[in-house]
Amino acid sequence: AGGGGGDGGADAGSAVAVSAKEAADGAVVAALNARAVPLLLRAVRMHGQLREVTADAWRLLCSLMRGRGFVKKIAADGGAMGLLLPALRSHMRDAPTAAQLVLAVRMLLPAVPPKPFVLDGGVETLCDAVRAHPTGAVAGVGVRALQMLASLNDVVRASVLEEEVLRKLLVAIETVGARADADADGGASAAEEAALVGPTVGLVAQLARGDAPLLARLRLQAPAAEVLRLCVRQAGSEEVQADGARALAGLIGDAASAAELVDGGGLPHFEAAAARQADAGAAAEEEGGLSHSLVTLLEGCALLLSRELGLPPPDDVEAYSDEGVGSMASL
Repeated sequence: AGGGGGDGGADAGSAVAVSAKEAADGAVVAALNARAVPLLLRAVRMHGQLREVTADAWRLLCSLMRGRGFVKKIAADGGAMGLLLPALRSHMRDAPTAAQLVLAVRMLLPAVPPKPFVLDGGVETLCDAVRAHPTGAVAGVGVRALQMLASLNDVVRASVLEEEVLRKLLVAIETVGARADADADGGASAAEEAALVGPTVGLVAQLARGDAPLLARLRLQAPAAEVLRLCVRQAGSEEVQADGARALAGLIGDAASAAELVDGGGLPHFEAAAARQADAGAAAEEEGGLSHSLVTLLEGCALLLSRELGLPPPDDVEAYSDEGVGSMASL
């Protein structure tokens, strides 16, 4: 990778491609040590304008980083993220390359300080990638990365909402869902829909932790009725149900939206989801789990509706935590 001319770039591309193919077998990955990381980053620095070099180098780097925190730290200290974001912007039109680069971003995020990433336009770049490829691996992994970032603070949540990436995702999910209903491709669309819904609902749940102005913007981009529809579509996913309940707890801010949840069949849906969890023997009081999220959602709805009806709040609001699904009947 040391050459500076066209032949050097071609040689670097060939060498990295061969290394990536060998690493896929798992045999060479075990033998490589930390010295490989700076060499690969150097190849990207010198020949990153070549799509093949970029894709193959980051494929190998991801193989090295997978399950190895110290390798991620070496890559982060070597300026990997500073190379990744420009590469993603340059090669965003090519879906396979963009998918590889987004995966690398997702893997490196825990190893880098979030503030420089945000200030360098990382959130906007991820949103651009998801908008360019709202289905497939780019969207699935990209939204997971945005979900992680949105958990940090309201500054990041505002950036995500400013990009309005949720609108594009919801349209893509509806399109893929229509194909899944038609079952025209032997179930491939159903799997693709599930792979999109989980990260999207998870992102909404993180954005729903924002302050009142951010919640108002979120309700315009991801209405509560749409989130409930996604939960119903993926009724078998406990992750979607838990994230959906958390998202709805933030999205439902008045009695009208609480009544919409009730009228839309939200209670029997979540009752069935909680019953499936109980049948599976899941821990009922796990923080962030389905039961815990449902308690928060139900208590909020009960208080909003009782206030609207001029009734005192239920005396046993705290009993929701003890009675679990049975409290839905009283609501």
